[in-house]
Amino acid sequence: MSWRVQSSLLESSDIYGREDDKKAIIGFLLDDSPDDKLSVISVEGIGGVGKTTLAQLVYNDAKVEGKFNLRAWVCVATTFDPVNVTKAIIEDITSSPCNMVNLNSLQTELKKKLTD
Repeated sequence: MSWRVQSSLLESSDIYGREDDKKAIIGFLLDDSPDDKLSVISVEGIGGVGKTTLAQLVYNDAKVEGKFNLRAWVCVATTFDPVNVTKAIIEDITSSPCNMVNLNSLQTELKKKLTD
């Protein structure tokens, strides 16, 4: 699957069958309950069931765009590499290349960017 390039851009506006899932995830993201814990929303399933499409729908929703000053779209490969994922997040939020290779430095830089 490494050949598949996935971006945040929707390929089609005619998408059916994910409205309930989309509403549930957006409701979770827009919840203003005072909770300082990091939350993870996992979308799982076999290939072709619409996981990426659901993520695109949520990411591009006007309410989600309005809620967050900073958003990043990063594709995480089957083989998770924290260095590459952290670099990709930094590059997406800064719109510039990141040449760091040390995981601690990368994560420190990401934390700085996110708290700014």
